[in-house]
Amino acid sequence: MGCISTVDLQTKMDIQELLSRFCHFLDHNNATEWARLFTADCRLDCGSMGRFDGRAAISAIPALVQAKGSGTLRHHLSNVMLDRTGNARELEMHAYCLVTDWSRQGAMVACFDFHARLQNRCHWQVAELSMNPVGACDGGHVDMALTDKIAPGMMLN
Repeated sequence: MGCISTVDLQTKMDIQELLSRFCHFLDHNNATEWARLFTADCRLDCGSMGRFDGRAAISAIPALVQAKGSGTLRHHLSNVMLDRTGNARELEMHAYCLVTDWSRQGAMVACFDFHARLQNRCHWQVAELSMNPVGACDGGHVDMALTDKIAPGMMLN
């Protein structure tokens, strides 16, 4: 990991498209398209919200976000940093994720540090993602309340 990324411009554009789709599909409850952004054997570690293994478990998340926020939550990824891993078909990504609630005039309700391993098997997908909450926001930590809505067996601790 150096001061300047050696990732080529086309790959950066492909990853930007992946991350934009990640946010839009999540926020608009498009579980089918959202799940396709992940590898079949993906792992999503949401800390105290649980761990989700595989597309079937991950595909339930957009509906949970929709139910919790009534369609008004928006996820914003910024400060995306990409690094090579030594494998030409794999990248490491770090980013910030802010969650805003537009039923509350865009109040920031959550902030996460994202760390992901991305793979390019036929196109770029998320293979692993860990989300670590950062501090407490004025709007409360809305996403932490998702755990009470997750179906038993979907969360693996």
